[in-house]
Amino acid sequence: MFSLINGFIVKGILVVLSGYFIKMEYSQLKNEGVYQYFTAFWNYTDTVPVFLVLSAITFSTISSFRSWGSYQENGYAEERLQWIEGERYMNALASFFIWAKMLYFFRVFRNFGHLIKTIFEVLIDMKVFVVILSMSMLAFSGTFFILAQNNKNDQVFVDSYPESVRMTFELMLGGFDTDQFGEVGYSLVYLVFAIAAVFLIVVMLNLLIAIISDTFANVQSQA
Repeated sequence: MFSLINGFIVKGILVVLSGYFIKMEYSQLKNEGVYQYFTAFWNYTDTVPVFLVLSAITFSTISSFRSWGSYQENGYAEERLQWIEGERYMNALASFFIWAKMLYFFRVFRNFGHLIKTIFEVLIDMKVFVVILSMSMLAFSGTFFILAQNNKNDQVFVDSYPESVRMTFELMLGGFDTDQFGEVGYSLVYLVFAIAAVFLIVVMLNLLIAIISDTFANVQSQA
């Protein structure tokens, strides 16, 4: 019971602090305008963690009520575990954005600021590349999925299209497990596999390296 009370005290402090940060962000929103505020990445690292923390507090509070004896007797134990899982999801995402916010403060140092700017410029320059890479992965994934259906039972090496996308992604990262391919149409599957390996690894990843090199050179010239 004592730990439960302490938990509610901590949650109350977090709610008060979250309300303060929301007020600060609202003031910034009014000063900058809606468009300018929501087009700045760093504003998301301020607002998203606050709402995630509030969501986690809500999930934690509900799970705490579910832990009381009367609720346990009525079979709420499984439902309480679901709320706890939801709380952990919120905390995990909030932790990511809070650590990402650290990059904002490190920008005041010249060496860090240069690299952080390069990272964001690379992400911007990768827009077209990501579209082409995604279309290529979907194309090979669809081919693998259709060819896999020629096999029966355990010989079907991909059971669904999302699983085929995952296999193609692993292929792009160097996953060369060809033993899983079924016996039917093995030669054609292996040919598609080889073409995908050459295109995704040799062509696309080297193209990505070239894009990063050009962006780094442009940022370096502006420093």
